[in-house]
Amino acid sequence: MLWVMPPLAAVEPVILNVQAEQMTGTRSVDISYEIRDPDNAAVSVYLKISADGGQTWEVPTASATGAVGRGIQPGIVQHIRWDSSVDLANRYSRTVRFKLGTTDWEPAAGMNLIREGSFEMAGPSHTVWVSEYAMDVYEITKELWDSVRQWSLDHGYLDLPIGQSFGTEHPVHTVSWFDCVKWCNARSEMEGMKPAYTVDSAGTIVYRSGRIAPHVDWQTGYRLPTEAEWEKAARGGAAGHRFPWSDSEKITPDRANYDESEKSGSVKVGSYPPNGFGLFDMAGNHFEWCWDRFGDYTSDPQTDPRGPNVGVHRVFRGGGWYDNAKNCEIANRRAFTPETVYNRVGFRSVLPRPARPWLELESKNITVDGHPRWIVNGRETDTSVNVGKQATVRLSHRFERGQIFYSIDGSQPTVLSRKYTGEFTVDQSIVLRELHLNEDLTETLELPQVQIRLVPFVSLKWSVAGEGKLECSPQQDQYLQGESVRVQAIPADGWRWVRWEGDLSGEERQATLILSTHREVRAVFEPIPRHELTIEARGGRVSGAGTYSQFERVVLQAIGIGGWEFLGWSGDYVGNDPKLSWEVKAPARLVATFGTTVNTVATGGGKIALEPAMKVYPYGSKVRVIAVPDLGYGLSLWGGAGVDQTQSEWTLTVTNATPKISALFGPVLKPCP
Repeated sequence: MLWVMPPLAAVEPVILNVQAEQMTGTRSVDISYEIRDPDNAAVSVYLKISADGGQTWEVPTASATGAVGRGIQPGIVQHIRWDSSVDLANRYSRTVRFKLGTTDWEPAAGMNLIREGSFEMAGPSHTVWVSEYAMDVYEITKELWDSVRQWSLDHGYLDLPIGQSFGTEHPVHTVSWFDCVKWCNARSEMEGMKPAYTVDSAGTIVYRSGRIAPHVDWQTGYRLPTEAEWEKAARGGAAGHRFPWSDSEKITPDRANYDESEKSGSVKVGSYPPNGFGLFDMAGNHFEWCWDRFGDYTSDPQTDPRGPNVGVHRVFRGGGWYDNAKNCEIANRRAFTPETVYNRVGFRSVLPRPARPWLELESKNITVDGHPRWIVNGRETDTSVNVGKQATVRLSHRFERGQIFYSIDGSQPTVLSRKYTGEFTVDQSIVLRELHLNEDLTETLELPQVQIRLVPFVSLKWSVAGEGKLECSPQQDQYLQGESVRVQAIPADGWRWVRWEGDLSGEERQATLILSTHREVRAVFEPIPRHELTIEARGGRVSGAGTYSQFERVVLQAIGIGGWEFLGWSGDYVGNDPKLSWEVKAPARLVATFGTTVNTVATGGGKIALEPAMKVYPYGSKVRVIAVPDLGYGLSLWGGAGVDQTQSEWTLTVTNATPKISALFGPVLKPCP
């Protein structure tokens, strides 16, 4: 059967107006841009940064937030915030450039994007470049396997096995390498994609049955990952580690399912934390089939390696639930013949990025200063500061092996001004201006002026009325004039917040106070009123009676026991739900009424009538009990709940569960004629 390509209709997204500017008084850069894409509601956007005018793009982007990554909306101006104090710390460059790339390709649901790039692959260590692809977040579950297999049975796939698992949400296992390859093809066709594996080199006959080493179209369809793709994904963006996490070189039962986890089988996928790419179970749970034939690595750099062209055994990676720590290491390689099935080997699939390129656009060069503006009393700051009696000032060189000249009176600095040779101390207010020169004296840079203002100390006195406490942030014995302090009132148990008094007013428990002079604040608390909740259970059981704080919520559960069943609430609440959430606003009385059945047994010629006749009688009901003998019979004796009765009619008060009333009727002897 040939595969027929469905019609394609896609308009490439366009990225426009990339602009960047360092925000005044900060080390953050605002990057703005616009995306136009008429046929998609969301696109993916990546960011690259150069500090040398675009010759290399190696500046980290870890601090980038905002409109970067997946799901970016076209049609509006978007913004990315990048922090040079994190990714370009203590560096200065006039040739910082930002490059944005966009595509409207989105990986399938349940897959995460693995960006193109190089990484160090183990055994022996060598540099490998891998093109962009998406990988299943989870190992293929039995549930997903079954869904695709069911579809495949009606579409030319003749021999996909049922497979095994420890649960529907556990990884499928006992599937061969051949089975996994054919399943990937079925998944592609089911989702309308061209399958990756074909019988012929021309790529026209889809591989759907049998056991062959198929030809591969690497640019389309679901397929098994190559070893390089698997290892790059497993490393999660970190380098040189034994396992798929970067904060430890050990594997423990709280990170993965392996022999020391003592699970006696797999666990539900996603039961352990993901790695840096958001992929789960890259160590343990099940080994995972890869495309490659087993063979030795070389130390030569490679691009998209796909393993040897000859060989019998196919590789599987990652370790399983029965395996030791060594087998779960990222670099560990195992191999089986491709027809082998095993209860510790499953797989996950990858999806290559379509051949359409990412569209890129660069900004103009801008100047980015990743240094703090200055360091005052040991604290980095980018703005003017207030200090107390004196301040120690340290400046940062913008040019390597450069010089700094400065003034402290606001005048224009020149090479005749003070030369910076190390930190200095001031005991008066200053206006600092700096002139930076590079080593060759061919470049200069004058930084914006900043000030040190010597201001007096002020105090914040506080007190509380009632029981509670007041917390200040920052908590200090004295503050600088103009400093802001965050205050929070915290009531003690049984007390509630009322208001602020003194130099602060209002009823919000948290407030900010500007200390322009000495301040006094008082936090006022009052006892929370308490109310009695009375509960009467008529027949069954209800817990929760007692004294509660006003507005406290109490959950009550009416429980029918020993033959009683709940009928309803009365008193200050009317309803028939046995579970009641009650807010205590005032003293209250709640009555839970239960009911029971009344059973009768008549022996001999007669019956027992109950008035009123009911299926269930509420607790305390008055029931009229009547003996009704048949013709020729009379009441001989009451029993059960009527054992003490002598009359043919009497009244039962229902206070016990399932009372039983019995009556004996006997023949009435006629007198002799």
